[in-house]
Amino acid sequence: MMSDENVVLITIDSLRTDHIGVYGYHKETTPNLDRFAEESVIFSNAFTNGAHTAISFPSILTSAYGSMYGGYGYLSTERLSIAEWISKQGYTTAAFHSNPYLSSTYNYDKYFDVFYDSLFSKASSLSFKILIKLVELAQENKIIRNIIPYILKILRCFKPYKLPYEDAQQITQKVIRWLEKRDKKFFLWVHYMDTHWPWLSHQSLSSEKINSKDAYNIWWKMLIDPSAITNEELTNITDLYDGEIKYLDHVLGNLFNNLKKMDIYDNSIIIVTSDHGEELGDHGDIGHHNAKLYEEIIHIPLMIRFSRKKNSGKKIDNLVSLLDIAPTVADFLGSKIPDEWMGNNLIPILTNDTNEASNGVISEGKIKRGLNTLSYRSKKWKYIFNEANNKHELYAIIHDPKEKQNLSALKPNVVQKFRTIIYEHLKNTGNPISISYLKNDERLLERLKALGYME
Repeated sequence: MMSDENVVLITIDSLRTDHIGVYGYHKETTPNLDRFAEESVIFSNAFTNGAHTAISFPSILTSAYGSMYGGYGYLSTERLSIAEWISKQGYTTAAFHSNPYLSSTYNYDKYFDVFYDSLFSKASSLSFKILIKLVELAQENKIIRNIIPYILKILRCFKPYKLPYEDAQQITQKVIRWLEKRDKKFFLWVHYMDTHWPWLSHQSLSSEKINSKDAYNIWWKMLIDPSAITNEELTNITDLYDGEIKYLDHVLGNLFNNLKKMDIYDNSIIIVTSDHGEELGDHGDIGHHNAKLYEEIIHIPLMIRFSRKKNSGKKIDNLVSLLDIAPTVADFLGSKIPDEWMGNNLIPILTNDTNEASNGVISEGKIKRGLNTLSYRSKKWKYIFNEANNKHELYAIIHDPKEKQNLSALKPNVVQKFRTIIYEHLKNTGNPISISYLKNDERLLERLKALGYME
């Protein structure tokens, strides 16, 4: 018989693990999340399966890689989502968010009884789209870079920096109103966007108290030419990012308090995680849209508070991923885990510190014939493969957590082992590797063809 606990899934866009107190951050950015963690199971080695929202969320909601079922541009109805599965178990389902990549346009509304998405006014949305397009063009065209200040003056009339999403308080108010009207057990998914750039809403919460004009100018420079950012500006950017984390944490505290008042908090499994992290100059960029696969992007927080504080405060060091969320929920509720779901059930490792299936985590960056970028993360090693330039990166992650010393040339056997895992993954997900760059390596080419990894 299935349990009657509610399921609350809270996902936070672009939240770095190392900027959270319970994960070791030296600044006090997350007092409410830290208190939540004291009552939860904390997974210290959780990783995303995708470097950006569109490719990571299929892993969260369907326990399958973003590259499967025709790709991540559209959530195929062939995927079994947690919303579909749990609605068939008699649950009411509701989702509240403000990310266009997760909208009904991409089929994310399927099997949700209530599905709230938001878009800003047409003028604001249009100006923001123009701004982003200019950024893309300016990176390749010096003439456009030179005229951008003049175009910017025009766009400012439409406030292009106005957030292209609703903030945490607006989303949470809608969540609370819905919760007040609920009439049976439910699955609730809430996604917050505040920690996604441009980080211009709560400068007052940053330690440097940056004014709006300076924040906007730094943001613009960050988009156009990240390499030109000074150390002082990078510090300011980090402070702006932390300010958004502080704001979101405050709102999460309000949400948790309301869940307690409504007698939901102790009768639910509550999951808090992120779809991916954010680069803050770690490897030459700001943000995550270049789909890099370094630790600052793929290492994510994962905290699960089981009803009645089971295993409170326990820290799990096993390698886990976003694929594991849906199977864990199914088992906790006392149901058979669907065969379609690829992730591991994390319940057994709460009492036994072994997880046979999690020897390593695969993360996808770009998935496109000839341009594939993927990584394989084990406890000891981090391997990154870039098909476009046949570049291999290998880091001894325990001794080199910042990923500064590429050991691929010194450890060819390790590279070959992980490269084979990546090739097999591409084959199994329907994305066989291009053969263009292997034309001069006939022996490897024939071997891969024989194994079926290539066409």
